[in-house]
Amino acid sequence: MELSNYGGAGPVWENGTLVENWYEGGGEMGFTSIPIRNIIREAVARGGIIVDVRDRDEFLEGHIPMAVNIPFELIEAGEYTLPKSKYLLVYCAHGVSSMKAALIMSEDGYRVINTVGGLAQYRGPLTRQR
Repeated sequence: MELSNYGGAGPVWENGTLVENWYEGGGEMGFTSIPIRNIIREAVARGGIIVDVRDRDEFLEGHIPMAVNIPFELIEAGEYTLPKSKYLLVYCAHGVSSMKAALIMSEDGYRVINTVGGLAQYRGPLTRQR
C-alpha cells in the first residue's frame, strides 16, 4: 500500500486514489485534489471551469487551454465571482497557491477541485489565447 501526502499537508493518496484531504491547521479541507495531468479530462467530464490563479503576466506567457485567469490576490481579497453551480478546477505554478485558493474558494461556497503539482508537473499543451 503506497501512501503519499506531498509533504505533510493536503491530499493523502493511496495507490493513486484520494483517501484524505487535510491541512496543517487541522481538519478536513472542503475540496478534493487530483493530479494536474487530469485537469482537462475532469473539467470536460464535470462541465467545470479551469481557473489559473497565477498573475496575469504568467497567464499570458502560457496557460492550460480553456483556463480563465483569476490571480490569487483577487481570490484572497474576495474580489471574484464565478458560477457556484460549476466545479472549479484550480492550478498555479507549483501547487501551493492553488491549494490556498481552493481552501478560500471552498469556504466561499464554491465546489472546488485542486490540482496537485501545478504547471511544473503538467505535460499537456499550453496556449496563449485568452
